[in-house]
Amino acid sequence: MAHNTDELISAYKASGLTQKAFCADRGINCSTLQYHLEKRRKNNVESQNKEVPGRQAGCFVPLRPVGEGAATRSFVLIQGAFGIEEIAELIRAVAH
Repeated sequence: MAHNTDELISAYKASGLTQKAFCADRGINCSTLQYHLEKRRKNNVESQNKEVPGRQAGCFVPLRPVGEGAATRSFVLIQGAFGIEEIAELIRAVAH
């Protein structure tokens, strides 16, 4: 079953469903969706690392708390679970 990858990922993100529920609704194997999500994440990381001189793919980038109360916040991000856009959105949300 062929899928347009961009449409598949967009539909999944817009659905608000778990991967399992989304895949069941679409009649696809969860590993298919996970493969495309991981491939997209790796491509995003590689392209973003090319934009920063001296940074290598998968390297650790430390984040330091800034501002009043910043040290009281803590986040654990699972490798590969979020792209840079989602992390930026999270940071903007907690900054307000």
